[in-house]
Amino acid sequence: MSLWLQALDQHLNFTGNYNPKDNAKTVLAFLSMGVPRDWWEDAMRNNNLVKDSHVYVLIDLYEIFKETPELVDQVSYKHLAAIAFADERYTNTPFWGRSQSELIVEDYIRKANEILADRPDVASLCNIIEARAIELIQNRQEEKQLCKN
Repeated sequence: MSLWLQALDQHLNFTGNYNPKDNAKTVLAFLSMGVPRDWWEDAMRNNNLVKDSHVYVLIDLYEIFKETPELVDQVSYKHLAAIAFADERYTNTPFWGRSQSELIVEDYIRKANEILADRPDVASLCNIIEARAIELIQNRQEEKQLCKN
C-alpha cells in the first residue's frame, strides 16, 4: 500500500467522528494531491492507457459519496479523476490538495467541473476513466453472480 493511500486511510478511519460529508471532503482533498495526478498524467503520456488498479481506487472511494444523498448526483468518477488537476503542478503550497483545507465539498465539485470544461485533454481522459470504472463494476457484479450459481 502506498504512503498516500495509508495517509488517506488514516484520515478516513481515525478521525473519531464518522461524518460522510467530511469523509467526502477528505477524499476530494487527497485526490487533489500529486499521487493521483501522477497516475493520470502517466496515462495521458501513454495514449490514455489507464491502470485498472487506479480506477479501482476511485470505485472504492466513490462509495463514500453514495452515503451522502445530496452529493451522489453531483459527483461521478470523472470528477474524482479531474480534481487531481486542481493545483498547479509542482507548487510548494497546494491550495486544493491539503488534508486540512478550509474548502468545502461543493468547492471541490465546482473546481472539478471547471477543469472538465476548460481542459479537453483531461475531460477526454476522465471519460475513459469513467467508462472503465463502469466496465469494472459490471465485471465485478458478473463475477459475484457466477459465484452464487
